Amino acid sequence: MKRSLSSLALVAVLVGLPAAAHAKPRKLTTAYALSGVGTGVSAGLIVGAFLLPPHSGDIYLPMLYTGLATSVITPSLGNWYADRWLTVGMGIRLVSGGLATFVAATQRDEVQCGGATPVFCKRISNTGVTLLGIAGIVYIGGAAYDFKTLRDDMDGYNAKHRFQWAPVLTPSPTGNGALLGIGGSF
Repeated sequence: MKRSLSSLALVAVLVGLPAAAHAKPRKLTTAYALSGVGTGVSAGLIVGAFLLPPHSGDIYLPMLYTGLATSVITPSLGNWYADRWLTVGMGIRLVSGGLATFVAATQRDEVQCGGATPVFCKRISNTGVTLLGIAGIVYIGGAAYDFKTLRDDMDGYNAKHRFQWAPVLTPSPTGNGALLGIGGSF
């Protein structure tokens, strides 16, 4: 009777252990959602900096700087979800954000604006518009790179954190019977 109870307990442990210790894999759709929403918010801030200033031709710099700063990080939120903290796309976006910040601060012309009396306003120059376009293309390329590598990062995370176990049978030190052990990574 003792032997059958111990065998039953062993079977219960072997069947129940994988269910209790199994870490759930992270989902690729969640990673894409995190990266997509983050990228959308950052891009919205950047576009809003050009659309919402009080005067035509102005750039709302606090919103632009906030959008550029967050755009370095937010497309990588899905990669962070997969425990990949530094990505090539972050570096690409950092360089393009620096270029856009430099252009927005330095490439401005003073032009006449307003009605009958001459009033002078500052606006971004044609060279500045071209450079901002290049920075935008590079930014999009950095975000696209992180989106492209997201599946590989998720597969790597799930493979690394997968539950694995194996029973190990060894002879008893006394020579009567065998010992059962469980080994693996949890």
